[in-house]
Amino acid sequence: MDTSDYIAISALLVSLIIAGISIRSWRFNVKVKSLELRALLLASLHNALVKAENVLADYAYCKDTVLNAKQIELFKQFTKEEELHNFVDNLRNEIKLVEAVSGYRAVDLYHRSISRITGVSLRIDDVSNDITTLKTNIMTALLTQKGKVEEPSHAAAAGN
Repeated sequence: MDTSDYIAISALLVSLIIAGISIRSWRFNVKVKSLELRALLLASLHNALVKAENVLADYAYCKDTVLNAKQIELFKQFTKEEELHNFVDNLRNEIKLVEAVSGYRAVDLYHRSISRITGVSLRIDDVSNDITTLKTNIMTALLTQKGKVEEPSHAAAAGN
């Protein structure tokens, strides 16, 4: 064998080693990116879930207040209870799905899901605004009713 053959074989071995290192580096980068995107997706899902659960808690409070005050007509204004429960259930299922994926599937899932999750979060904000309006209406009606109930009793007490 000639010296140039040894140099060619050495160059080939160095090229194979560099190719192996490049492939391992690329896989590592994909894994890191998938973990970052997965964490970002989980954070978005958890934030949306917390908002949905808070809105659902406000809804339950409003429902209890209305039922205790026997002002059911006020409560018929809000028709999104099923939608709230669907938000919570879908977000919990989505979290389980995201927790189960890794690698390329996490990257693909992120790209497919992030805009949808943002949309769900915005719809939850809309429902939250509706709940706030409902709470305001309920409190206004209850205070008005309480004022009407107290006025006759004050008048009767003044007459005695």
